[in-house]
Order: sequence, then C-alpha cells, then structure tokens
Amino acid sequence: EMKLRSNVYLKRNQGELIVAHRIATETVAIPLVDPATGADMPTPVEFRDSRKVTVTSRRARPEGYLILPAGQAALDALKLKGIASCALGGPATLEVEAFMVEQKGPVKKIDRENINPDQAVKVELRPRRMEIPANAVFVPMTQAGANVIAASLEPDSPGSHVGVGVVETAPASGEAPIYRVPRGTKLALATGSEAACGR
Repeated sequence: EMKLRSNVYLKRNQGELIVAHRIATETVAIPLVDPATGADMPTPVEFRDSRKVTVTSRRARPEGYLILPAGQAALDALKLKGIASCALGGPATLEVEAFMVEQKGPVKKIDRENINPDQAVKVELRPRRMEIPANAVFVPMTQAGANVIAASLEPDSPGSHVGVGVVETAPASGEAPIYRVPRGTKLALATGSEAACGR
C-alpha cells in the first residue's frame, strides 16, 4: 500500500525543476593573532552559506526523457544509480523539446556548490515534432530517482552528463541526443518493461 501511495504521488508531482541557483557568500572576521607580536589580528574571510540559496532559473517538469542511441552512456550511468528505463513499443512521432547546448567552458572548482553558477553550459529549449526511432529509450520521471534523472539529463546542471562530457552534442548544431517529453504525453512502451514504466 505504501508503494502504491508513493507511485501515485510521483505521478501527480508537477513541481517545477530548479535548474539554476546561487549560494550566498558573506564576509566574516576571524579572530586571529599575529604570531610575531601577539596582537589581535581580525582577518576577513569569505564563507559560502548554503542556508541562503537563491533560485535563479526554473523549468517545467517533463513526463520524462527520450534518449537516442548516441546517448547510451547516459543510460549506462543512470542504470548504475538504480534508475529504470523503458523500451519503446516501436517508432513514433512525438512533440518533444530539444536541448540546443552551448558549452562555454568547464565548471570552476569554487562554484561546484552552485547549480550552473556562471552559465558554463547554456541551453535553449526548442519544441520539435520528431520521428522517434524504435531503439530510443524513455526514462520516466514517475520514479523515486526523479531528481537524480533531472540533474543528470538537464544539460545546464554542472553535474549533468552533457556538462561533464559523458554525452556529446552534435558538433554543428549543439543538439543533445536527449529530449524532454512534455507532461501528459502518452508513449507506447514495450511489454515486459520495468515497473516504473507502467501507465
């Protein structure tokens, strides 16, 4: 019964995804002592206060993500994290959102606590009617690891598979082989898929 309630909650969860936030910094005086004279030597130090977080960008939560064969590395990584994926019942024509990615540079070490702090990866979402091949794989957001899925597949998270180079984008267009499936879209999935693929 508890598992059933959990599944119902996951399917009804329509909260937006936080795709960028910033952690506040503040300067605090540390009471040090001058080792030569013994005099007080208050020293200002910048601290990052993770209790003070500002959300800078949100995105609608999708039904899930379609991953083409070129993104197989993403599926392999998600499987290691216990994320279920679903085979399609055949080719389909669907309205999806494509990620057009502009990689501006690596994420700086000092900014790893932030989500996409300096827009190291810039993303443009483009609606598209697309012919989906039968060998594409669907990763549903109606499972317990939904937040892990979003963090891994939304390219403008510094820990995303695109951001760290696990998945490559098309050289000319910057299009990622990962597509957002809008909320409410119905897909024909192969029989015998994992429990998370049930509808």
